[in-house]
Amino acid sequence: MFGLWAFGGGWFYKNLGEAGFYLVCAIAFIGLSGMLLHGLVAQRVTLPRFYGAFTLAFMTYSVVWSACWFILRGKNGEWAGSVAGPVALAILLLRQTKTHPASIPLLLGVVALHSLGYFAGDSLYHWVKSPAGIETLSSLSKGERFKLGAMLWGLAYGLGLGSALGLVLHQIATQPPKAEAAPASPLPN
Repeated sequence: MFGLWAFGGGWFYKNLGEAGFYLVCAIAFIGLSGMLLHGLVAQRVTLPRFYGAFTLAFMTYSVVWSACWFILRGKNGEWAGSVAGPVALAILLLRQTKTHPASIPLLLGVVALHSLGYFAGDSLYHWVKSPAGIETLSSLSKGERFKLGAMLWGLAYGLGLGSALGLVLHQIATQPPKAEAAPASPLPN
């Protein structure tokens, strides 16, 4: 999705605004990821159920992340989104696939991997634009450096988010389904 930003971000921002661009990225991510990730949990969850669960979980992640960013902005918004977004994603994905609830260690792992990827990518992106990056990459134009920085951010973020999702999907694939609560027996008259 960072490729959309790197190569078409200007058009998207101009025509759809920041929120519209985020929505396009979320829809594209869900459409591609649902198909590719389902195979990891296919023994436990049907494709339609997984798509429904993944769509709800990722849209919630996107809304929570975006709300943190739009309300707080800057590093505070990024950090709040980097904690709240993946926690919401993990909890909902586990709940919607009827998997045992998330444990604190799982949620800490999800947040750590996601945040590591996001902020490593952010650092790479800003390095490319820094004086040292400009000097090192002097053969590239400003536009090419922007595209490279955006793609490096996407690569690092994708590895972090993918690893975080891997933890959650491993839990889904290896844990027995959560027992459904038995209906209460009617009270005798």
